[in-house]
Amino acid sequence: MITDGLNPFNLLAFLALLGGTGVAAFAIGAAVIARRRELAKLFTLCLVVGWALYGGAFLAAALTSRERVLGRNEEKHLCEIDCHLAYSVVAVRAGPTVGSGAARQAARGTFYIVTVRVRFDSATISSHRGMFPIWPNPRLIEVVDDRGRSFAYSLAAERALPSAEIPPLSRALVPGESYVTDLVFDVPNDARDLRLEIASFVLPTLFVIGHENSLLHRKTTFRIDPTS
Repeated sequence: MITDGLNPFNLLAFLALLGGTGVAAFAIGAAVIARRRELAKLFTLCLVVGWALYGGAFLAAALTSRERVLGRNEEKHLCEIDCHLAYSVVAVRAGPTVGSGAARQAARGTFYIVTVRVRFDSATISSHRGMFPIWPNPRLIEVVDDRGRSFAYSLAAERALPSAEIPPLSRALVPGESYVTDLVFDVPNDARDLRLEIASFVLPTLFVIGHENSLLHRKTTFRIDPTS
């Protein structure tokens, strides 16, 4: 299973760092007020060692990570703490326009219409969880090229598609449920090696060991070549 790197262990390590920092800061303050200099030094040393260990593990995970580019129908799982939502690209088409009639939209470059399947992987949940739905965390959704440029999806172009209803990636799902939706990107004609990035857009993940959003960590993206 290819995931974004979030799991219970690195999440607990992050929470332990936050909690330990708070406890150490309180202990240092109390020792200073009580004029127990030796205790203040000890608690400060513990705090520094804790941050050093976390920072070392953080950098090691980032520097040993590798970039993955997934092909058609290959899944990437994004963790929602107690379960996983699986994303895959099932089709890609490109053209200068989308829609017809008054709703027709013309691209500045080329429209890439990427059909994405979203699946609530019921194999990743506890048997005691039940069938209640999950609403995904905010998502970062963009196309990147070989020069590092990024292109956001076009809501106006998506509304011009002939589909009667296009579910957003924020739609709630129950275990085992899936759906497909179209994302439209207006990409310059000189862009090459296009890849779709779908990732969690949650600030704390920037500081979690091994998460793809963390500093220097490589990412998992989807190739969106229409001919593949």
